[in-house]
Amino acid sequence: MPILSVSMPPALRKVLDAEARRQGRSRSFVVSEAVRAYVAQRERDAFADARDRTLREGLALSPAERVRLSDGDRITVGETVAVFRRALP
Repeated sequence: MPILSVSMPPALRKVLDAEARRQGRSRSFVVSEAVRAYVAQRERDAFADARDRTLREGLALSPAERVRLSDGDRITVGETVAVFRRALP
């Protein structure tokens, strides 16, 4: 497994060491789990932001525009972008 060097303040290193001891794991394991959890949370946050943005854009559309988009009428990408731009505050 490749090695990664990380600099951190002494106080954080003490917290890391204490957590590794508490878990009976290596520092590398604790750091790897922390990075994995951080990335997973960022992905969930990005998904939630995109979902919320899509909902806001959809709710800002007029009823006629919503029906037109939901009926699957063939509209161009440019038309779709124009509709969403009009809907944004």
